Amino acid sequence: MTASYSKSDLQIGTQIEVTIEKMVFGGEGLARYLGRAVFIASVLPDEKVLIEVIQVKKDYARGKLLQVLSPSPNRITPLCPHFQNCGGCDWMHIEYSSQLNHKKSLISESFEKLYGQASPRLEVYPSKPFGYRNRAQWVKGKQGFPAYLKRNSNETLEPQKCPILTPALSDLLSQKIDFKTKIWMYDSGVGLLSSPALKGISKIEGTTQVYEKLFYLGAESFFQSNFSLLEPFIDFILANHSGKRAMDLYAGIGLFSKFLQEKFDQILWIEENPDSLKWAKNNLDSKKLYYFNGSAENWVKKTYQNNPQTWYCDLIIADPPRGGLSDSVKDTLIELAPSTLILVSCNPPTLMRDLKFFKTHNYLPSSTALFDFYPQTSHMEVVVKLQKP
Repeated sequence: MTASYSKSDLQIGTQIEVTIEKMVFGGEGLARYLGRAVFIASVLPDEKVLIEVIQVKKDYARGKLLQVLSPSPNRITPLCPHFQNCGGCDWMHIEYSSQLNHKKSLISESFEKLYGQASPRLEVYPSKPFGYRNRAQWVKGKQGFPAYLKRNSNETLEPQKCPILTPALSDLLSQKIDFKTKIWMYDSGVGLLSSPALKGISKIEGTTQVYEKLFYLGAESFFQSNFSLLEPFIDFILANHSGKRAMDLYAGIGLFSKFLQEKFDQILWIEENPDSLKWAKNNLDSKKLYYFNGSAENWVKKTYQNNPQTWYCDLIIADPPRGGLSDSVKDTLIELAPSTLILVSCNPPTLMRDLKFFKTHNYLPSSTALFDFYPQTSHMEVVVKLQKP
């Protein structure tokens, strides 16, 4: 029976002492007070903290950290002076190896709940902790400098430097660059891209390289924001796969397809963003590609269901947005019955929901990996390879 609490158990503004039990998805720490779950940011397991209650719901509450009464040995002084105010990093107070351990524990515990003793071994790929992020979205600050939004606020913060950005991007934060209200920046490794373009600083489109393969893209194109892990990411996903046909679902500008076309006779490229189609046609061998520029759901309705027996795939890679796979797409993937189905996710809770569905159809993990594309934050990228025993 689920416990129920009245809001009178806790009042907004009340100060209480709690001990943190563990980290949870979303980056907060979990504590309990009078049996009720309480979530607090900027804490660590086993810490005793003083908090102010800032939200009370039926089954949980949320608190603001006021004081760490008993700090964890894994707590460090954040490198960035704007850590508490900036809306970007939420785990910079945690020593990096401990960040990795918490992320691994969150995924491993979720696997154990779903698969029990058959839970797969999780490989972990760390990143360099700082200077890794090659993408930024800025707004115009009050003083004219590029700015971020403050945490849980529409107010701007002009930091002058950002330790997780590549040096080329971080240096721009101290310059009054010429844009109106918002700008997208991308460090391609061979030059800066931006939308809008900045005279003498950046172009609106250009190229980048992965394993010496050239990719054409625009400043707003979706592409991974941490180059340091792209090669092991590609290696893990594509290792030991070849055949007649592969599907690249939610394909972007063709990162996976570029490598798949060397191993398969035909690639089904499916992507909703019309801008991505332009770049994919520049990046990929059109002789091997079938393009569908629309949602995965529309491909199911307009193409697959008209002639389902013709679309068998040896391999399917699905890298959906944070909401995960829709029911119609999951049903279709089961009907396609690939030898291997690879799920790539930046949102573990929806990944676990989708894995539960595939488990009921006897698709089980053969290998899994966590790629820490986002150090100093609670975010992570998880790859699961599914096969039938």
